[in-house]
Amino acid sequence: GSVPSEITKLEALTHMDLSDNAFTGNLPVGLNLMTPLTYLYLSNNAFTPGPMPEFRHLTRLQELSLKATGRTGDIPQSIGLLSELVLLDLDNNALTGPIPETLGDLSKLRYLLLNRNSLTGSMPATLSGLQSIEYVLLYHNNMTGDAVPLCGSAGPPGPVAFVTDCVVSCDCCTECCTAGDSVCYNDDDLLANLDVSSSASGYERTAYVFSEDIVFRTSNSL
Repeated sequence: GSVPSEITKLEALTHMDLSDNAFTGNLPVGLNLMTPLTYLYLSNNAFTPGPMPEFRHLTRLQELSLKATGRTGDIPQSIGLLSELVLLDLDNNALTGPIPETLGDLSKLRYLLLNRNSLTGSMPATLSGLQSIEYVLLYHNNMTGDAVPLCGSAGPPGPVAFVTDCVVSCDCCTECCTAGDSVCYNDDDLLANLDVSSSASGYERTAYVFSEDIVFRTSNSL
């Protein structure tokens, strides 16, 4: 069934993880007003396809995952207002258009997962502002050009793991992918760790861990 709209009345909620269920219908109206949220996971559900919500008021968000939720259209420019983001996971949707220039305003971002969409264009120069970036997945899109902004943002030698399509010129990538590349489709490449913290909630989503194949493998095609 659908996520009840009443969930947005939990005005003090800081962690919401509804991932890996079988929810249908639209995303709840009013999520953008749950301003205390710091962790929002809606991934791997069967929501009605639609545009990515405007989360401009969720300025405390540190981790946001809309992976495999049927998101379509452009990534909104308002994503740049989420200045506390450490992780942004939009993997496996139907997002189109270029990466918004405002994404480069996320100076604390460490994990950027935009793989398996239909993004186009080249990487905007503003991505050089991602000074904390460590892990980038951009493979299986329709992007062109080069990855110079991201290669320089983390300082030499670049992000710890950076996987994009082979048609993109990338001197700092750890892997590049072609259509049907089994490595890029391996869900085991990326694992989410859950950790019990000492916080009042007793629960905290901590980090994404990449397999050694992604981090340390060097492709001859780069």
